[in-house]
Amino acid sequence: MKSPGAMKAIWGDPEATALRITAAGYVRSRDIGYLDDRGFLYLADRKEDMIISGGFNVWPAEVENALASHPAVQEAAVVGVPDQKWGEAVLAVVVLREQQQATEQELIDWARQKVGRIKKPSRIEFSTEPLPKSPVGKMIRRLVRERFGSTGQHIHGA
Repeated sequence: MKSPGAMKAIWGDPEATALRITAAGYVRSRDIGYLDDRGFLYLADRKEDMIISGGFNVWPAEVENALASHPAVQEAAVVGVPDQKWGEAVLAVVVLREQQQATEQELIDWARQKVGRIKKPSRIEFSTEPLPKSPVGKMIRRLVRERFGSTGQHIHGA
């Protein structure tokens, strides 16, 4: 993208600046999206957050929104984790609403109905703590992946 209000540099990091800003002054946002048949642009997610499972692209935000629509779910974060069969598998970390209950299988089945068999989580981890967010409230999936998805386990099966 390019606009008069776009950033000019990443503070104190010329190498990162060179990766994000082109010689012509365009900023690489790392957002991925698509145009519909009327020419409207829809942003799907961040490029580095996309999960490739069995050759299919899974956008974490789509699965997070599906899980968050369950009445017992307060918030959800979705990340890709290693899987021997599929390359990556979908891991969801869920915080339940106060005094609400849901099982892992219930939430997997809920997500399957909303996003389909390919995009549904293979595993659900439950957290009693709020999920990590930036100062502006954006989910920090990198921290979710480090905390819940770096166990080294292959999770194929659900």
